[in-house]
Amino acid sequence: MAQTSAETTSPAIAANPPAGALDHAFRDLLEPLCASLSRIESSLDERDGDSATRQPAMNHPQNRTKPTAAHADSDPILRRLDSLQTSVDQLQERIAIALDLESLEPADQPQDLDDDRFDESPTPWEQILLDDDLLNDSALTEGRRQLLQDLADGDPAARILAGHLMIARAVDQRDLPEMLRHVGEAFYRWHPRTAESRKDPWEEALATWLNRLVERAGLPNSIQLVRPGERFDNARHNASTRGFEIVAVHGWVVLRDRTKVYTRANVTVK
Repeated sequence: MAQTSAETTSPAIAANPPAGALDHAFRDLLEPLCASLSRIESSLDERDGDSATRQPAMNHPQNRTKPTAAHADSDPILRRLDSLQTSVDQLQERIAIALDLESLEPADQPQDLDDDRFDESPTPWEQILLDDDLLNDSALTEGRRQLLQDLADGDPAARILAGHLMIARAVDQRDLPEMLRHVGEAFYRWHPRTAESRKDPWEEALATWLNRLVERAGLPNSIQLVRPGERFDNARHNASTRGFEIVAVHGWVVLRDRTKVYTRANVTVK
């Protein structure tokens, strides 16, 4: 199982990673999203262009009144593309604001590894990733510091989690239930959960935060945590091998309502 940076390094985490490193990390995080959107948009433009070149040959009135199959197929894709583009634009706007705020802070002052600024007030980078429910939880201070440090260090698991956290805050309501699964799997990729793992306050805090998001959106979905040692249930869990007892957790159960399962939790069993 992949090890987190907290498990593989013992020195104290720097109180605040350099702004330049975080700037680079967040721009790297958004670059694949923007590139994917550009490719989708170009593909749709080409399809619309091909359709337009064929249109003059269709002179019969009956043909002019019917939408082409290409247009009919592209309409839902265009709506989803607009939704994704809006989400990315909002993320880029928050990053731009954070960069402006960072530029106002003195850059030449030495950083004290023992300072407690994370306990006093959130940094602009934390405000990009998290909302007040997570920023104001003092039990998450160490985890917030670790997440920013891992982002600055280029840890892929931290970057995936950061991307899903930002998207979950900006995603369209209809896509929010699916994001619950993605955030959970990204979290356990960053902080694996086994019987030997110590209790992580981020696990319950993230689940509670996401449950509040769907409640505010008026959706019936909710998250149910899975614990190592629980009995495997193929109606609620996914496993690549056969077994009866869960020994590692890689996701959480997302419920459609209080009883029906929307997505199952990925687990390792023995």
